[in-house]
Amino acid sequence: PPSSAITADPIAVSAASAVALIATSYEMAEEAAQEAGAPARLSTLFISGANHALDSLRNVRAGMEEAAARESARANADAQLCELGQPPWQTLSEQFSILEPELKRRILLIAQNEALFSKEIARQRLRPANVVPGCLPAARAAMEDDGALVELRYRLVPQRLTEEEFWRCYFWHVANTKIELCNDFVTANRARQLATQPPTQQSAAAGTGAKLGSSNCGCGG
Repeated sequence: PPSSAITADPIAVSAASAVALIATSYEMAEEAAQEAGAPARLSTLFISGANHALDSLRNVRAGMEEAAARESARANADAQLCELGQPPWQTLSEQFSILEPELKRRILLIAQNEALFSKEIARQRLRPANVVPGCLPAARAAMEDDGALVELRYRLVPQRLTEEEFWRCYFWHVANTKIELCNDFVTANRARQLATQPPTQQSAAAGTGAKLGSSNCGCGG
């Protein structure tokens, strides 16, 4: 019998009905051929054709069931994205709010490169815990401003990546982007400090900058 996901689709219902009809017709025709004493070759040809048609319709039905399962998975994920959180480029400290425009610019570039999203990259994230559903409020906030991210998710999930794998890739690159920007920020500050301070204070300033570079910059990575 057709699954509940299939019965909601009129085209799928028709395909399922056709499968049942061909199966019944096949049995009836085979019985009639045997009773009428039809030549073995004609009977074999008919049976072969009926089997081929039956297999084709079964494949169609299986494809529809698979498509329905993918759409159901997407709908469930979309339902989880109802909570709006903070976008990943919003910093957690006012001290680093000056970085937000550049951080946003860099993060928006992530979804423009499909090569950054793969099962191999998803496995690079070292934390064993899943990012879904915890990351979904931030994910939705990101998609509010990132049309490329919306399109990329629609294209890859669930055909090539699971919801978990997709967001693992995304937030992996977000974290790396934050680290790179923080390092750039620290390096620029250290260079500016060294350029404006007397030579006797330059070594002390360099040490302070190194400590800042190894600390949490407050970007939320």
